[in-house]
Amino acid sequence: MKQKFLHMLPIVALMMMAFSLQGCDRDEKTIDFSGLPQTAQQFILRFFPGTETAYSKWEKDDGRKEYEVLLSDGTELKFDSSGVWLSVDCVFSTLPAGIIPAAIADDMALRYPDARAYKIEKEPGGYEISVFSIWPPPCKRLRLIFITAPTASSSESSVIFRSVPCLKAERAYHDKF
Repeated sequence: MKQKFLHMLPIVALMMMAFSLQGCDRDEKTIDFSGLPQTAQQFILRFFPGTETAYSKWEKDDGRKEYEVLLSDGTELKFDSSGVWLSVDCVFSTLPAGIIPAAIADDMALRYPDARAYKIEKEPGGYEISVFSIWPPPCKRLRLIFITAPTASSSESSVIFRSVPCLKAERAYHDKF
């Protein structure tokens, strides 16, 4: 009898841990479009008009509240706690005009006139933009790093540029373009 109890003890302990951990999963919650901050709602309505929200949630990541949104066209969006966008990944299309800051868009147009951006992420001090370029062959996939720094003579930012080849997995993921 005592041996049977000792064999059951680990199973009972695991079951108790599983039940106690259910209460700890409060750092993530599925929400609807109206549960997003007003700034995030306006961003989605401005840049993705007519696109439905397939899924949205908020979660605490390293103590910071963030919102994740999946649109019906496959676009993945991340927002901070106040609704300011952190990243936009248009999985099956290019980024809508106006999301990339004007100084960076102008610089990209000069360096890569045939490049099409499909993903942008805000990074400390700048942006990381993933692009594909059809011409000249072969098709190129690059991650462009833009570091923005305010200039002394104006309120606009200067742009420092660095190009990094995409990872093989990322290239394969976006080869449908």
